Amino acid sequence: MSRRRPSYSAYLAEKMRSLEFAQGMIMVAVDDGESIDNAVRMAVESAGVKEFSQRSGIAIQHLSAFVRGEKKFGQKRLERCLAVFELRLSVAKKRKVA
Repeated sequence: MSRRRPSYSAYLAEKMRSLEFAQGMIMVAVDDGESIDNAVRMAVESAGVKEFSQRSGIAIQHLSAFVRGEKKFGQKRLERCLAVFELRLSVAKKRKVA
């Protein structure tokens, strides 16, 4: 993600404190074709890595490497990230389009 003005980053981090906003951001990203990894990566970066680390209990070093794309998270870590937003991973049968 490109660098933003500090005022926009602060605004977005504040918006990410709203559970509804954060849930919507992740779900819209996935609906638009983003992978779960990328959707979570965008949410962590938007919320602020330091604050997200405190909320999730995941070390800031691991989150930073994940946001930079240097590290992939497995299912357990992705679930810990999603739990911050009261979301969870699930698998569903794909619906047929008529």
